[in-house]
Amino acid sequence: MDFSKWNKEKLHEEFKEAKPFSHLVLDHFLDDTHVNALLEEIKEYDPIYFPAEDVVHDTAMKSNKRCLTDSRMFGPIARAFVEQSRTKEMISFLENITGIDNLEADPYLFGGGIHRTTKGGHLAIHADYNVHPFTKKHRRLNVILYLNPSWKPEDNGACELWDKQMTQCETKIAPIMNRLLLFRVTDDGFHGHPEPWQSDDPRYSIALYYFTKDRPEEEKSKPHMALWRTF
Repeated sequence: MDFSKWNKEKLHEEFKEAKPFSHLVLDHFLDDTHVNALLEEIKEYDPIYFPAEDVVHDTAMKSNKRCLTDSRMFGPIARAFVEQSRTKEMISFLENITGIDNLEADPYLFGGGIHRTTKGGHLAIHADYNVHPFTKKHRRLNVILYLNPSWKPEDNGACELWDKQMTQCETKIAPIMNRLLLFRVTDDGFHGHPEPWQSDDPRYSIALYYFTKDRPEEEKSKPHMALWRTF
C-alpha cells in the first residue's frame, strides 16, 4: 500500500464534510496488478472455503451472502492484505483522514473478512453493531475494498448511504474494482445494498472494521447488534 500518493489533509476535509455522514471513496487504492491477483486468489478458493457456520441465512434483511472471517483460511495474498491493514502505517493513514485517534484493527474480523454475494442477494439498510462482542471495544470505522471488475449499473449492488431520518438515499457508491470505501460507524449511519444483485458473477468485497477503547459521549448508546431498517 502506497500512502504517499494521497493528500491526507484534503481527504480529511472530504471525509468530514461528506453527506449524509462522514465517508470517503478512494479509487485505485492498490496497485492494479496486486488487486487483480487478490481477486483471482479469492475466486480460486470460492465457494468451498466459505464455512457453513459463516453463511448469512436468507431473511428480509439479507440474502445470498457468505462471509469468510477466519484469516487462517485466506490465501497468501488476502492474508497479507489483512496483515497490512493492521500495520501502524495503515492505522495512521486512517486516523489522519478520519480524525479518530487510537484506532485498533479487529483481530477477530468479526462480521468482516471476505464477503461474497451471489445473484439475487441483498443487504437491507441498517446501522452497524456498536460494541465488539468479544473485546467490548467501540466500533468506529468501516473500511471496504470492492473487487468487481465488470460491474455495470444494471447489476445493482451499490452501497447506499441514507439520511439520519431514513427518508431517502443521499449517496450511492458503486462497488467497482479496487475502490476503497471508508465511513464512520454511528447509530444513525444507515447503509446497505437493498437492490438485489443481478450479475451472474458474485459480488466480492473485503470488509475491515476499526475500534477504539471509548467513543464520544454524544455517540454512545447501549451495546447492540445491527439496527435494521426494512420497508
